[in-house]
Amino acid sequence: MIAVDTSALMAIVLNESEADSCIAALAAEDDLLISAGTVAEALIVSARRNVGKEVTSLIDGLGL
Repeated sequence: MIAVDTSALMAIVLNESEADSCIAALAAEDDLLISAGTVAEALIVSARRNVGKEVTSLIDGLGL
């Protein structure tokens, strides 16, 4: 089980240096979860960084 956090989501959508590692970790795990607080935080942070749609798509695509 992996609890997904805002920093991992942002690293992926912003293609930061850790993006590939985050993608690999999430792809390797069948049991992902995210808290409502983390979803809210991720949406707030991503909106401020102008990548809100990308983060929403990522969250949806991960089945969270």
